[in-house]
Amino acid sequence: MGWRLRWGSVLLGVALSGFFDGILLHQVLRWHHLLSAVDDPRLRDIERQVLADGMFHVLMYLLAVLALWMLWKGRDGFSAGGASQRVGALVLLGFGGWNFVDVAGFHWAIGIHRVRMDSPQPLLWDLLWLAAFGAIPFALGLWLHRRSSRAGPGTSPGAGERPDAARNTVAWSVIALTLAGAAYWNSRPPAGAPTLLVYYPAGTAGATIARGLDAADARVKWVNASGTLWALEVPQERGSEALYRHGAWYTSESFSLAACSSWSRLRL
Repeated sequence: MGWRLRWGSVLLGVALSGFFDGILLHQVLRWHHLLSAVDDPRLRDIERQVLADGMFHVLMYLLAVLALWMLWKGRDGFSAGGASQRVGALVLLGFGGWNFVDVAGFHWAIGIHRVRMDSPQPLLWDLLWLAAFGAIPFALGLWLHRRSSRAGPGTSPGAGERPDAARNTVAWSVIALTLAGAAYWNSRPPAGAPTLLVYYPAGTAGATIARGLDAADARVKWVNASGTLWALEVPQERGSEALYRHGAWYTSESFSLAACSSWSRLRL
């Protein structure tokens, strides 16, 4: 197995772990944002927290693209016996390894956030997360890698291990669709949430925002002082597509404010 295949697999695991963390903890459960624990007045506003989350997801997308490129360049290595199993093992090692780096580095050493910011026992939640999504995937990856390596890196594939072009195409398509689906899901607010928080980058023209509000049939509930964060009441059947077409970078349900209220301040 060449270095591109090895490192591409590890990076894909890191990217998938980042997607899982960001979507589940930042958006679905709303337990923290990337910079929740940073004690800096310039970073306490919710729009900056949301922007930091977005930049984190952009980094994960870039890692995923790099990983897929490396896997494609090293695709000849799939002809070796047990290569597919080793790729899966390395993806798990990357997935679990990232959580060790995240918890030990960003939670404990640097201290920019914890798994659950509103808990009186944040260390307990860090350890539970580390065990479930760090130690278990990493141990499973090690086990699979050792098992697949018994055949030896130079072993030719047997009759039942010959690469199947159609099967490989399906596998690559599933990976690509999963990443594209994660990007699309991440950009949409939860279903049934009529009040949305919508982020517009600084400098977005008021006329552009107004056209989006008209197209979405949205009613303005409040706007922050910088004009970058808007609370909008949007009919469920309209959705947020029109807002994205007219300058919005991100939408989320308004209930995320409740989870952030203990450590962030809105400038209304």
